[in-house]
Amino acid sequence: MDGAGRNSLLNTTGGTDDASVGDPLLQTKVEEFFDLADPEERERVVGELQDYLSEQAYVLPIFEEPQVYGLNPRVAGFSTEAIGRPSFYGVSLADTGADPAANPKEEQ
Repeated sequence: MDGAGRNSLLNTTGGTDDASVGDPLLQTKVEEFFDLADPEERERVVGELQDYLSEQAYVLPIFEEPQVYGLNPRVAGFSTEAIGRPSFYGVSLADTGADPAANPKEEQ
């Protein structure tokens, strides 16, 4: 991949020989996002970018694939990536301190 798709919104030339959209306001918003270091500010600005892209019809989300996961209360640190794919890197099991005698299936 040459990055043309990813970079199509990173310029404002608007010429016919490239894939840019030629939107100076979009360019300003993208540059504002790249200048931010605070995660909460970045989340706010990327939300504004998503709204703007939808309002201008540059992108139209037409499909959503919800993900549902069921976890035992002992599971800690479970998270998902932005697209819903599970990440088990930080997963651990909490010790409940339960009495082994309370579980008849376990041998003493």
